Order: sequence, then structure tokens, then C-alpha cells
Amino acid sequence: MHKILFTQLSKGFFGFLLFGIFLFFNTACSSTKKLDKTGEKEAASLLWEISGNDLAAPSYLYGTIHIIGASDFFIKDELVEALGKAKKIALEVDMSDSSIQVTMMQNMLMKDGIKLEELLTEEEYTKTVQFMKDSIGVEPMMFNTIKPFFTQSMIYPKLINEKTESYEIYLVDQAQQKGLEIVGLETVEDQLKMVDKIPLEEQAKMLLEYVADLDKQRVEFQKMIDIYKKEDIAQLQKLIVESEDSEMAEYEDVLLTDRNAKWIGSIKELTAKDPILIAVGAGHLGGEKGLINLLRKAGYTV
Repeated sequence: MHKILFTQLSKGFFGFLLFGIFLFFNTACSSTKKLDKTGEKEAASLLWEISGNDLAAPSYLYGTIHIIGASDFFIKDELVEALGKAKKIALEVDMSDSSIQVTMMQNMLMKDGIKLEELLTEEEYTKTVQFMKDSIGVEPMMFNTIKPFFTQSMIYPKLINEKTESYEIYLVDQAQQKGLEIVGLETVEDQLKMVDKIPLEEQAKMLLEYVADLDKQRVEFQKMIDIYKKEDIAQLQKLIVESEDSEMAEYEDVLLTDRNAKWIGSIKELTAKDPILIAVGAGHLGGEKGLINLLRKAGYTV
């Protein structure tokens, strides 16, 4: 039955997984109260040129949001131009890899027979079951034994009352049309390991927040979209820092800081060979430990 569920979710689902990690990151950073120590407000832009350090040609860094409503989805001429210069496209993971779906399916179930109904009170579980039936059209047998994070991922499209788009899917399509190689800065196994570092009890609590007040989550999501459309990565960081929710603060390094540091090594290697377009969640760009500042510290002009 979980194979049936996965089939239902497979179209665009990996984008929802990435988006879920982006939301985890927002919550994780919220209580740190650390602003950008560089003291400089970055220009409002999602697209950044990387040069210097003896690069033969510039590469590009682009900040995405993993799902967005069709009416808010936009592609600027500058991104199209960068795509025309790139020889490869690097995403957080290689979404063109056909093995991703199998790997995800193998990692959906909670271990040791744990069930969602054991992670919630009877009242909370009853409310979740009713919500999933009414809003998602999914019966409890389809989600009671899978990790709450995956159940929460089913709800993400409900944050948007229209058809959704994905920048990652757009870039994969462009790469395939142009015959560009797609590479990943990390593997799907890496991303799933990050999810597993969040205790199931915490995952269940975050799921319950969506079940309890989806309208509130829609409002918060729209704030993020509005800032994203302004391409204001400094304001996006401010939104994250000033969020009231602090439950996930201890996972900031796992979900953001450590990943950025690891990616720098891959970016150095990739850009040394060819001009490349690197597209990752916009939350990874700004701040003292963001990719822009880390690349500058590594000697690049960004």
C-alpha cells in the first residue's frame, strides 16, 4: 500500500521533500537571533556571479524556493542568460537520477513498527486522521507507519490554492533540452539522513502544527513568497531569525551550516572545470555562514 502512496506522491514529491527541509531550516534558525555579522546588507538578488580564483569563466549561484504557486513563479532574463553560458547545472541533489524514488520509498517507513498514533495523543491522532481524510483524501493506513515528515510533505501543496511550480523541475527540464549535465551537491541519502536526525516526536509535533492551523501556515508561507519575489535575501534571513518558533534551533548546523560548508568544496571543484549554474534553496545564500560569504572567504568574487 505504501507503493501506491508513493506513486500518488511521486510527481513533484521530491520538490516537496526539499521544501520540507527548507521549512525545517526556517524553524531551526529561528531562535538563534544571529544576524549577519558581516555588517553588510546584500543586494536584492537571487542570481550571483562567481569569478576570481583563476576561474576560466564565471559561474553562477541561484537561490530557489522549492515549490511556489504558478502565478508567483517567475524566470528573469538574467537567469536565462546564465543558463546559456553554463556547461552544467548543480542542484542540491541530482533530481534527474531515476534511483531517487526507489531510495525514498525504502526510507519512508518508521523503524521498529512505530506508528504515528503512538507519537500523538488520542485526541491529536483523531484530529490528524480527520484532517488527512478531508483535506488530502488519504486514509490512516496510508500514513500511520511512515515518518511524519513524509506525511507533512503531503500537505505542502495545500499551502497554495493553485497549481504549483518548481524551480528545480524547471532547471532539470532546461538542462535536458540543452544537453547539460546535472550534478548534485549531495545525495538523496544525505538528505534523508538529515530528516532522520530529527526525532520522530519532533516530526510529529511539526505535522500537528499544520493539522491544527493550516491557515496560519498559509500566512507564514505567503510572507516567505512575498520576500522571495522581491529577491531580498537579507529580509528572508530576518524573517527566519525573528520567527517565534524555537523548537528546532538545535538542528541549525545539521540542516544549514554544515551543508553550506560541505558544498563549498564541491563548488570549488565544479567551477574549476566548467562554468556552472548552482541552484539551491535561497535560505542558503545569505548570512555570515551562507554560501555568498563562504565563497568570498574562499577567495572568489561574488
